[in-house]
Amino acid sequence: MVLVIGAGFGRTGTVSTKTALERLFQLKRRQEGSDNAGETQEGHAAVGVGESSSSDHVSVSEPKCYHFFEIVKSHGHMALWKAHYLEGKPLPYKLMLDGGGFQGTMDFPICLKYQELLAIYPDAKVLLTVRDEARWDASWSRVETLVWIMDRIVGVLVPPVRWHVLVWLVPLLWGKDTGIFQHELGAGGSSVEAYRKHVAEVRRTVPAHRLVEYNVKEGWAPLCAMLDVDVPDEPFPFANAGMSGIWRQFVEQLWKQYRLQVIAVGVLLFAAIASVWS
Repeated sequence: MVLVIGAGFGRTGTVSTKTALERLFQLKRRQEGSDNAGETQEGHAAVGVGESSSSDHVSVSEPKCYHFFEIVKSHGHMALWKAHYLEGKPLPYKLMLDGGGFQGTMDFPICLKYQELLAIYPDAKVLLTVRDEARWDASWSRVETLVWIMDRIVGVLVPPVRWHVLVWLVPLLWGKDTGIFQHELGAGGSSVEAYRKHVAEVRRTVPAHRLVEYNVKEGWAPLCAMLDVDVPDEPFPFANAGMSGIWRQFVEQLWKQYRLQVIAVGVLLFAAIASVWS
């Protein structure tokens, strides 16, 4: 069951917050005496679509927090989001989240679904991760550059990257008429107005008793208070070392999913170069 619904945009400390929440979910389960050692359930495979990855078997003793990287890991989840945004099919939230052992959500694109999740999980808290606007805007502009590279270069060399992820993600965020941000990918410009509008909307629409506004600099205390668990005697997991951390994680996941296609492209390029030089 989902306990925390993340409503904050990406680049507001969502990776660190995801990591911290997963640790607190474990502590909460142990604190409540419901840690069932050795019990497992089907994770992404329970969704019943596409292929599952090696992470599809989720241990009940290791509750997770749903993040964009969970989508990249799973063909099944990629297929669900693609069908939702391109074909208008509803997302099976219960299967996606409860069926996968997820007790929290974070980051794009699921942060845009906080109102739907509010209705499905009436006891969950909404966690609005925030950041200084100027620093967020500068950080997000670097994300745009990364996605532009993935779309225009990697997506051309390795088409499945575009077919499964970028084909729906880019229009969602940077579509000319439908995108959240008011400019096309690679066109430049500030995204801070969209960020400001989203934060205001969350504050306006979420009941005050269910909303927790959080800056990752605050560390453990607000998250522990929200979940009613003791503050752990360990450092807060500041997990994302800037854009280098995003690039590394993203490339690692893409390599796991598409290494055969990457190798095939490499072989073709080598053959083409060899034919020119022969």
